[in-house]
Amino acid sequence: AQEGPAASEAKDGEETPAEALPAEVVSAIVGGAPTSDFQMVGSLFAYSGGYGGDFCSGTLVSPKWVVTAAHCIVAAQDYVDYGYDVYFVIADEVYTGDWDDYGVAAELIKHSSYRDSSVAYDIGLIKLARNMNSVTPMPVNTDAPRTTWAGKNVTYVGYGITGTTKSDSGTRRTVDVPYYTFDEHFVYTTDSVGKKNICSGDSGGAALMQAADGSYELVGANSFGFNTNGGSPNCEGAGAAAGSTRLDYFYDWAVEQGVPLDEADADTDADSDSDTDSDSDSDSDSDTDSDSDSDVNLDDTGDLPERPKSNDPNSSLGMCAAASPGAGLLGLGAALGLLITRRRRS
Repeated sequence: AQEGPAASEAKDGEETPAEALPAEVVSAIVGGAPTSDFQMVGSLFAYSGGYGGDFCSGTLVSPKWVVTAAHCIVAAQDYVDYGYDVYFVIADEVYTGDWDDYGVAAELIKHSSYRDSSVAYDIGLIKLARNMNSVTPMPVNTDAPRTTWAGKNVTYVGYGITGTTKSDSGTRRTVDVPYYTFDEHFVYTTDSVGKKNICSGDSGGAALMQAADGSYELVGANSFGFNTNGGSPNCEGAGAAAGSTRLDYFYDWAVEQGVPLDEADADTDADSDSDTDSDSDSDSDSDTDSDSDSDVNLDDTGDLPERPKSNDPNSSLGMCAAASPGAGLLGLGAALGLLITRRRRS
């Protein structure tokens, strides 16, 4: 676990980060729309002395805990090391200064197996300095993907840019993208016409699935984009697709870090499902899917899509991390200079 400073909230009469920023209206997510719903999904925002900018997204899953991506935790720690405080901001539009609520990151935790050279284990947590009781946390899914997901949409929520070449992050937006398939760590989506997807800055944001009663559960933390046809990844266009880290797979890990997720099961093993084997699904075999064979393919109709193995956006492996350019993809020094240029107080 990596720890940031246990920063305190603004004192009485002290200017908050939101009040110090100029009004600026921006947008996010490819093919989606601005939303005032999903208030538990917020922006990760680095701020110090009148300068600041957003760089990732996250989801409040208990009053003091935020789920995000591990590569967002790496970026957040970089900002902390440069003397910035990292905030979890609940706002429809971050740069208007009209924040509904915010909390300071007191502890930054990435999965211990995460490496920059791979997208595996791309899951992280932020422990806030105080409880955020103004919104209801998002329930976390504990069930492995199953055949009933076929034909459904994943609802993405984040603060990212609206296209590969854009620089317009900062507005909470949402979009529904058809569920594609899954593997051990990720849920995948792709839009056949390439007009709906997540993009840079949506990293760590919510991948949600809607139940029959209309409620939502957090099934994934947005991780990366790639192209199902191979080659350079784009946020839009033919073959554009995305992977989100499965929350059911990492549910027990989150609980071990201290997140008070209270989904109860009725068995006596250590996982979060209701059977007596040691995996996280509800069948009796040892894999993590919902069929009775020993592989992890949802429907046994063929190979899973080729998944990139590098977080380098210039890699020939065809992956782009879904973090904002401010999150370190330009190098932290260049990113901070860009943010200061864009967000400097007048």
